[in-house]
Amino acid sequence: PQIAIKAVSETKKLGGNLSDIVRVFEKNRELRQKIEQLKYFEAQYKFLQKENDILRSLIGFSKTTERKMIPALVISRDPSRWFSTIIIDRGINDGIKPDMPVVAVSRKSMGLIGRTIESGANFSKVMLITDPLSYVPVKISRSGEMCIVSGRERAELVLEYLSPGSDVRIGDQVVTSGIGEVFPGGIPVGLVGGRMAQGK
Repeated sequence: PQIAIKAVSETKKLGGNLSDIVRVFEKNRELRQKIEQLKYFEAQYKFLQKENDILRSLIGFSKTTERKMIPALVISRDPSRWFSTIIIDRGINDGIKPDMPVVAVSRKSMGLIGRTIESGANFSKVMLITDPLSYVPVKISRSGEMCIVSGRERAELVLEYLSPGSDVRIGDQVVTSGIGEVFPGGIPVGLVGGRMAQGK
């Protein structure tokens, strides 16, 4: 009888310990869920903060042009044509149509990246200015000299149709000239980084 009573007592003691362990596990699970929720909210906050930065930049730029600005995200890029085209998540339903300029916006800068060439209901294909078929009328901010920027299927652009006595200098800022119906004037395109060898 004493052994039986002792066994029951140990069982009660073990049961109490198990209850404590279960409560600890449940508490840990609740804490993990709260941590995951906090991570989700933090990710959402960072995304919204970035989106707000972009929208503020767009608002600042929209004051310099009469065109409506439509925010979009890149959703696809062909690895075999990395410097030629991208796909964005805005299309006909958002008012996007072919031959609309596309700019990239960051917290501190903005620059032309291409133009739309094809639009579906909820997506559009963008030809990047680095595509060999891309030509953008531009001007040198410092001198006002007009020329053309063309793509080279690489992360570089080439200034063409410069006058023989051109005074283009390394570091000069290049912006869209506003000539033509696609690109409004004043959009930053890049900085002059050097000169190509003759014949290239």
